[in-house]
Amino acid sequence: MRIDLHCHTKKVKTGDAYTRNVTKDKFFQKVIEAEVKIIAITNHNQFDYMQYKEFKDVTEGYCDIWPGVELDIIGKADQKGNCKRGHLIVIANPKNVELFNTQVQELVNDEDVNTFQIGVKKVYETLGKCDCIYIPHFHKEPKLSDEDIQELGELLPDSSRLFKETSDYRSLGVFSNFDYSVIIGSDVQDWNKYETSKFADIRLPVQTFEQFCLLAKKDVQIIDTLLNQKRKKEIPVSPYKKVNFKLPFYEDINIIFGQKGRLSH
Repeated sequence: MRIDLHCHTKKVKTGDAYTRNVTKDKFFQKVIEAEVKIIAITNHNQFDYMQYKEFKDVTEGYCDIWPGVELDIIGKADQKGNCKRGHLIVIANPKNVELFNTQVQELVNDEDVNTFQIGVKKVYETLGKCDCIYIPHFHKEPKLSDEDIQELGELLPDSSRLFKETSDYRSLGVFSNFDYSVIIGSDVQDWNKYETSKFADIRLPVQTFEQFCLLAKKDVQIIDTLLNQKRKKEIPVSPYKKVNFKLPFYEDINIIFGQKGRLSH
């Protein structure tokens, strides 16, 4: 299933494209065309609660909408006194959307969205109570420094809530192979072309924010539960004369280790 955890629905900052503005009807149409099942609305330094509710209502029954924000982060000064800026996406459990709305307002505090900037510690102190996941720009500009990502990771009580966003599928694959928790989102610039954007694809049918977090944590029980939602066919096998059992094959990639570690799929 396709998910998009970096989605813009409004022109907020001066440099944003006007084609980021989208009506609820066009939003629904394009989401269907793109076959996206989970979307996080993550506009720059702003959370529009009324738009979130409107979009959530119009897509009810087709996809799940999560509340989020993309923040301008100011890093710690280096030895030369320079502070590197980067972007951090914060996505809250939709059950806490009212609290998230209040906390974002407190964090931004009516500052100009074009000049607003904040440190990662303050972000966590303000938004952490909303049950969030955090996605810093990693292999993508403007990226957070390694020091800021490390500081954020040390603040989180659960490291599985920290993902890193890359800019293309190639880097996504490379970092995944090195066991990085990486993700990619549309970062949509033009809603007329939304269905051609880059999306993350997860193989298990996640239905809720809680399930997504458990899957990220590699929780065995939730993986088994989600896997069993896929259609499967059981085939009788007999690796030895007196050994007989049924082997489930799912509508997905199946990997089987046989005798002496021989691999089949």
